[in-house]
Amino acid sequence: MISRPGLNISSEEIERRKEMVRALWRYEPVDHIPINMRIMPNPSGYSLTEQLTNSRKQLELNWLCVKESLRVMPDDYIPILRPDMGCMMVATMFGAEVVYSDHPEGMPWRKEPLIFEADQIYELEVPDPYEDGLMPKALERIELFMKETDYQIPTCLMDMGGPMNAAKDLLDTNLLYLLFHDDPKAMKHLLDLLAETYLRADEAMVEAAGGIENVVTTDWDPTWCPEGHQGYVSDDVCATFSPQVFREFSKPANNKLLRRFGGGLIHNCGPHPCVEEYLSHDPPLHGCNMAYDYSVADLPRIREAFAGKGLVYMGLSGMSPSSEGSVSIEQYRRCMDELAPEVACVPQSLVDPATLDISPGELYQGLRKVSEEYARRMEWR
Repeated sequence: MISRPGLNISSEEIERRKEMVRALWRYEPVDHIPINMRIMPNPSGYSLTEQLTNSRKQLELNWLCVKESLRVMPDDYIPILRPDMGCMMVATMFGAEVVYSDHPEGMPWRKEPLIFEADQIYELEVPDPYEDGLMPKALERIELFMKETDYQIPTCLMDMGGPMNAAKDLLDTNLLYLLFHDDPKAMKHLLDLLAETYLRADEAMVEAAGGIENVVTTDWDPTWCPEGHQGYVSDDVCATFSPQVFREFSKPANNKLLRRFGGGLIHNCGPHPCVEEYLSHDPPLHGCNMAYDYSVADLPRIREAFAGKGLVYMGLSGMSPSSEGSVSIEQYRRCMDELAPEVACVPQSLVDPATLDISPGELYQGLRKVSEEYARRMEWR
């Protein structure tokens, strides 16, 4: 039993919800597609910069998210923590300087690339996650979150991206694309080094979380992935790649992480020129987290590539500030119409109640109604 002021849910009920996810990943019949929705009120008005730089404020909002999500949603929601310090974590481990936006809701970023010539790649060494960049503070934050919740709520890990995303952060943009053709050996050397960096950082973060049993994914996504499938990579930059480039460069580096933590999910907001390559990692992946606005045009190709074996975790408009909840429901209905009966799609939404045109409960019920129809349409194994 998780027990905190205002929060009570039995371990049996959480296990029931997890079992539905396990069945979905096996493409076995379910009575509805689980709704992956998180409600995050912000009554104190903490800015994004405050949340990213202040562990206690971020933990406070995480706790509010868990309580409110359990209160509003009678089903589906699995409590998960999400520690976050921004998406430039790996770059800082190599010495990149962080620049915070003048706007309090702007994301921080690395000031400038570190590598402008291919020869500089061979000067890099694998950093120490306990010493370098923002990673030591990230480990402290993960440990704080787990200790303050008595290790009763699992966590995702930091927004690390994946080896190719990190290569994008370290390399001058022109050099990134030129290396694929002019010096593929240097690019593969960099990706091997980054894969080792990720492995060491992930191991350290798993240790800070108290073990892999407390970790839902090895990256930023607060999605519960079945046991043995926590391996997760982000590769947004592959939206600009050919399938051949993805196959030759991204996949081998991704595989090194997945072999350690199991084939889980890949993230690319979209579009998806490489979608046919996503699932065929080693070990195989089980689906892709993506954003509706950047992916809707690719739904027919996604249906063909994922039919009967891959899941779509679709980020609806509720993930964006000042969005309309009713729009998210219509977006999910379009996903159903485009993907069923071959491909199951889990709706994802992170919402602040203050930004919705309907209540969070109405948004959940609207998505749930579609998800029940979706399950009836599916051709399950």
